[in-house]
Amino acid sequence: NPDCSNRTKSQLYRNFGKLYASQGKHDEALRQLANDVYFSSLQVGPEHMETAGGYYFLATVFYLQKRIDCALAMCDKLSCCCCRWWRSG
Repeated sequence: NPDCSNRTKSQLYRNFGKLYASQGKHDEALRQLANDVYFSSLQVGPEHMETAGGYYFLATVFYLQKRIDCALAMCDKLSCCCCRWWRSG
């Protein structure tokens, strides 16, 4: 539904990304998780804790693909979100 919120789209893409990752369909999982991060970023911002979950799952899939540099880049982004959250509250 094109009228649903960006938060709903993000959650839907994250769930499909996790499903594809569990099935070993890593390329499709990455596509879905990238969409999750995109819509979550539109909703709350790219460094918000809600978006951080998308970075975590992207890192996990990159790690499963043995793309360690990409996994570490996502972990770095995740840590930036966490630091920002801890400082704010």
